[in-house]
Amino acid sequence: MMVGVQLPERTALSIINWRWGILANSEIVRSFFRGIILAVTVLAMVVACNGPDRLAFAATEAPCATDVCLVVPDKESTSVDLTTMYKLTHSVVDREGREQFSVTSDDKGRVDLVYPFISGGCIKVNELKIQSVESGEGGLQIINLVWRSDRGAPCKAFLRVKLKAGMELPRPGRYLIQLLGTQNFAEEKIILLGRQEIFVKDQAERNSLGNVTGKTADKEQDAVKKTCLAATVNAIKLEMRRQQGQAILDRLQADLEKFQNMTAEDFNLPEKVLEEAYVEGKAIDNGILYVPMMSRSGPWYHMSGIVGGDYELMKPGVKYRVTYYKVYPRMYWHMPSSYVCVAEVR
Repeated sequence: MMVGVQLPERTALSIINWRWGILANSEIVRSFFRGIILAVTVLAMVVACNGPDRLAFAATEAPCATDVCLVVPDKESTSVDLTTMYKLTHSVVDREGREQFSVTSDDKGRVDLVYPFISGGCIKVNELKIQSVESGEGGLQIINLVWRSDRGAPCKAFLRVKLKAGMELPRPGRYLIQLLGTQNFAEEKIILLGRQEIFVKDQAERNSLGNVTGKTADKEQDAVKKTCLAATVNAIKLEMRRQQGQAILDRLQADLEKFQNMTAEDFNLPEKVLEEAYVEGKAIDNGILYVPMMSRSGPWYHMSGIVGGDYELMKPGVKYRVTYYKVYPRMYWHMPSSYVCVAEVR
């Protein structure tokens, strides 16, 4: 049986004040209040330097690609309508085969971008714009495209489609095209979806190249095609060692026979990339070629050949200007990974 005890009002207040005094003097409480003061101070500095709009965007849509965080401005970095100036167009269309992210350009400065993805079939949001154009080192122009899409709610099926975009570059030079967007329709964070450097020659250089190099260029092209064809065959063999599903192995076997029976003359060179790259260890077949913006999740580029056959040209940890071709897709979850053939190391 419990008996309630009524304490005098003054005694109760004394006990409360005694307990509060112990709590107030504890190191935990003092640390807690110091943390609050520090957080408020930092918040005030951020607002003062960047403004409330920038702060709100950073808190809700901080774009990250694992090792590198890309800051995508919430507002246009210039008053010029870049999307109109570069004549940007885009659409979502069906894709054939195992296409990969690619950026290509012709002799007139026309750029075509392809980004394959899986759609739910009911795309309601599909907006692509040039968010900013920045100047990099050595005259490099960095074009940031932001794609905002719901990828289609899963109302029909999983459809193999691709984002196909085109734009016109106003002048010759080196360009880095970066596509930013969400990974799928269930996410909100903006991340890097793909990037590739391209080079557009001016008209005089194109004419000079066509008139002077002639046979030399053809000879070099033949060597590249021959090596890339052999690298494709090697890539398929490497991929067959990784796969166990019979359907996949049957498809790989069919591709292997196709390229083994192909001549270098009939071989069409795949996507060409020129960018800074390096190897961490000894350069070997199936070794990884590390490129800028590669995250812990990929994309992974595994070497399956090099023009001249000398991997020793690439020393571990040394960054080079590398020209390589994506000769065959490498299955790695959702990341657009590839086997590559190295054509030139500078």
